[in-house]
Amino acid sequence: MADIKRDFLYEFNRGLREVYSTSPSIVSVFESIDNGVLRLSPVEISENDFVKEVGKIIFMIKRIVADPYKSFQGKQEIVPVSQAQNVDSESIRLTLSDPTVWSVVDGELKAKQAYTLIKDYVFINYENAFVSQL
Repeated sequence: MADIKRDFLYEFNRGLREVYSTSPSIVSVFESIDNGVLRLSPVEISENDFVKEVGKIIFMIKRIVADPYKSFQGKQEIVPVSQAQNVDSESIRLTLSDPTVWSVVDGELKAKQAYTLIKDYVFINYENAFVSQL
């Protein structure tokens, strides 16, 4: 199959140079494609097979865009107490054990900052990350 594709690309490039050398305009290139002088797929690969392959690829891209594979990854970050929203048992444990987030106000020990769970979704593979960025 690689030889077929390589030969096709060589022939297409040669035909494109011929067409463009006689009439250097994009219109003449499109006319050559319409007239069958330039083919957009190898003879060995039928137009129907080509359309099927493109259809498969488009289906896969649409599926990835609609629902990319991703995993949830949570991390603990220190924020002011008033902004701490997603607190779990690990957040409480870290806040209680970290003396740097505590201060004494009017003789009472109060937390000025707290650990909170920050949700971060990580795309599982490069294809999904690429397509989701489109």
